[in-house]
Amino acid sequence: MKASATIGFSSHGIVAAAVIAVVALISVVLWELRQKDPVVNFNLLKERNFAISTATMFVLGFVLYGSTMALPLFLQTLLGYTAMQSGLALSPGGLVIMVMMPIVGFLLSKIEARWLVIIGLVISAFGLFQMSRFNLSVDFGHAVNARIIQSFGLAFLFVPINTMAFYFIDKKDTSYATGLINLARNIGGSTGIALSTTLIARRQQFHQQRLVEHLTPVDGTYQSTLQSFQQMLMTKGADAVQAAHQAQQMVYGMVQRQAMMLSFLEDFRALAFIFLAVIPLMLLMKKVRPGKAAVVAE
Repeated sequence: MKASATIGFSSHGIVAAAVIAVVALISVVLWELRQKDPVVNFNLLKERNFAISTATMFVLGFVLYGSTMALPLFLQTLLGYTAMQSGLALSPGGLVIMVMMPIVGFLLSKIEARWLVIIGLVISAFGLFQMSRFNLSVDFGHAVNARIIQSFGLAFLFVPINTMAFYFIDKKDTSYATGLINLARNIGGSTGIALSTTLIARRQQFHQQRLVEHLTPVDGTYQSTLQSFQQMLMTKGADAVQAAHQAQQMVYGMVQRQAMMLSFLEDFRALAFIFLAVIPLMLLMKKVRPGKAAVVAE
C-alpha cells in the first residue's frame, strides 16, 4: 500500500511539473510575441519552411540524443561493456558524420535539400531498426555497424535542414532564427533523453511482469531451468537449500535482463518510427533551389 502511494505521488508530481512547464512555455511565447525587440522572435515561425525545419531539428535532437544515451546504456548494463568500450562503439559513427559532411555539402549544389533530408531519415531509421533487432549475444561489430548506418543517415540532416530553414529568412533576422532553431535542437535533445529513459524504465517493468507470470510450478520450462541451475550449484558444493535459493535468484536475474533488453529494443524501434513520421513534413516544404549556400546554426 505504501509503495502504491509513493508511485501515485510520483506520477502526480510528474504531471504537475509537466503542466507547469507547458504553462510557462505558453506564457513565454505570448510575452515574446508582444515585444517590439523580442529575445526570441517567434514570428519567424509564420514562415512555413522555417517552422517545419525547426520542428525537424527538434526531432533530430530528440532521436540523436535519445539513441546516443540508449546505445551505451544497453552495451554497459546488459553486455558488460566498460565506458571505454561503449565509447569505442560510438566513435566510428562520429567519424562517418565528419567524412560525409563535405560530401553532403557538395550534393546540396546538385539535389534539392528536402530530398537529402528524406534520404537521411530513411537511412538513419534503418540503422535504428537494426538496433531494435539486437539480442544479448550481439557482438561489438554488429553494434558498431548499426551505429555507423544511423550516423551515415544523420550526416544528411544537419546542413540540409539549415539550408531549408534559412532559405526564406531575411538576413536581418538570421540571428533570431539561429537562436530559435538551436533552442529547438537543444530542447529536443533534453526531451529525447528524458523520454527514452522513461520509456526504457516503464517498458522494463511491463515486460518483467509479463515474464514473471510464466514462473509458476506448472511451467515446464521454468522447472527444468530451475533444476538445471540447482544441479550445477550442488556440483560446486552448495547444499540443497542454498542451491534452490540461488537458482531462483539466477532465474529472476535472467528475467530482469530479458525484460530490460526488450525495453531497449522498443526504444530503438520507437525512435526509428519517429524519424519516419517526419518524412511527410518534407513534402509540405516550399522548394529550395539547389546551390544556395546554407546558414549553419551552431
